[in-house]
Amino acid sequence: MLRRTNQAISLDGGPADSRRFMDLLEEVSGRDNDGVFQEWVFPSSLDPLLADRREARDRLTNVIARAQEENLTEDVPGLIQEKVDAWLFKDAFLALDEAEAGLDSYDTLKQDLARLRADTAAAGLILSDGIEKLTAQWDFDGARNSVEQAFEALTAYDIALERVAAPRTLWKRFGLLGSDPEGSIERAAAAFNDGDYAAAIDHSDKAIDTIDGASKTAMRRVLIVTGIFAVFALVILAAVWLSHRREPDFA
Repeated sequence: MLRRTNQAISLDGGPADSRRFMDLLEEVSGRDNDGVFQEWVFPSSLDPLLADRREARDRLTNVIARAQEENLTEDVPGLIQEKVDAWLFKDAFLALDEAEAGLDSYDTLKQDLARLRADTAAAGLILSDGIEKLTAQWDFDGARNSVEQAFEALTAYDIALERVAAPRTLWKRFGLLGSDPEGSIERAAAAFNDGDYAAAIDHSDKAIDTIDGASKTAMRRVLIVTGIFAVFALVILAAVWLSHRREPDFA
């Protein structure tokens, strides 16, 4: 075991001090050798430092295991490992606190993500891999925001789909002439499938506004047509009136 540790030190190329030897011996043997080093190598004044080392390494091991289980990148654990290897345990604790909090939030986020996948499939849509990429890169806040926006987009899409599919009166059909709420629905679905949830919400809202405003649009069109006929009528009446006024002059 000591031979393998010495070989590891020679290959590592770093300083072969007692701290590095302790770390490499633990990595090579897979055992906790703290008691041996506390008794024979380090003075008792360093007991608090060795306690910090033990805590940091154990917590890092747990973070690495959880990250591997969730298929997360090694970037965050790697940065923490550098701090632990340099015996910068206070800095390591700060980084570990953040990593552990992120992993804890991801445990809750996974439940919402599973529900989002089910709701997306039920709506006949596709959930892009954008959220998974964010979580893999430890951006749990960004993933949470995307999940919330995706739920909002699904709600808007379902409402728009229901409004567009509802039976329409002749009056509403008149108001919808030249409009394309079905096209807005298609664009909303395409945007959602691409992971552009803001655009999906905008297209769904446009379809909803078009359907809900059909009656007002029909009324405006009737008023416009009525106004046009009224203008023509006034023009005709004015022409008749003028012609009657000129008749005595010709007489």
